[in-house]
Amino acid sequence: MAAQGRRLEASDVIWADLFRRGFDAITAARGIDAAVPPSIFVDNEDLFTAQSMAAIWKRVHGASIGSPGIGLHGNSLAYVKATPAGMQLSSQAETTIAASTELGFEVGVTNSGDEQEVRVEVTLTIPKQPSAIVKRATIDVIEPNETKQVLFTDFPDVPFGEGTTVQVAVKPVAGEQNTANNAAEFPVVFSLSP
Repeated sequence: MAAQGRRLEASDVIWADLFRRGFDAITAARGIDAAVPPSIFVDNEDLFTAQSMAAIWKRVHGASIGSPGIGLHGNSLAYVKATPAGMQLSSQAETTIAASTELGFEVGVTNSGDEQEVRVEVTLTIPKQPSAIVKRATIDVIEPNETKQVLFTDFPDVPFGEGTTVQVAVKPVAGEQNTANNAAEFPVVFSLSP
């Protein structure tokens, strides 16, 4: 299966190298303004490694008997950092964050189970009036003991000068029994950039 997946990746290269380049050269030489769309058949090449394919097969095989797989399932929230400063947030102490147009939050999620997990949903919420700022992202695939990062950006209207929280939650996956490490709240104060 991994070899077949690599063929799909190769189709993107063939499209770009053999068709798109030639098309662009011919249309430019003839003074024609036309564009060929890129071919992105495979947007996540991690899905086609031998290890990933074996884990997918194992997961699908487990699904045939109605279970999500025989090993432990689950993810945990590893860390949350304010970017671009790289300041790690603490759930125990208030953090002052300089807000700017580049403000973002990097969330680390660790697969703390024994099985590959797919489509892991992560939600970041900042409460404010009249409505909370809510951002969502999905991790396509994460292997056992692997930590993947999700970057949330575009925070133009955070609540300045008042105490609030950054709340992060990793949605439990099928078969996950320990969800105590899936979410946390981090007390913060947003200040204007110096």
